[in-house]
Amino acid sequence: MALLGTIFPVIAIALIGYFVRQRKFLSDGDGVAIEKVAFNFLIPCLLFNGTATTIFPEFIDWNLLGRFYISIFFVYLLGILIGKLFFSYNNIECSVFGMGGAYSNVTVIGIPFCI
Repeated sequence: MALLGTIFPVIAIALIGYFVRQRKFLSDGDGVAIEKVAFNFLIPCLLFNGTATTIFPEFIDWNLLGRFYISIFFVYLLGILIGKLFFSYNNIECSVFGMGGAYSNVTVIGIPFCI
């Protein structure tokens, strides 16, 4: 039940957004404005609040954290390699491509847990 309480708000927001878009309640310009407010203000505030109010456990499994970040680093390097070999990206583009591969799901999964 706790999992449903965590995931439900995210699913509900996505469904409301889909419904609003399908029924054309908002224009394209309205959507761009809402997107800017959400990504530049609301999500950073949500993440800061979640981080600032976190109660850390007495025991932290450093091995688990180390393995997590090492695996993220390898996905990042793999993204850079794929960007260079298959898409002929320059260094900046490869960096963005690698970060997108390594951290895109971390953010998407992390936001519901902050709620």
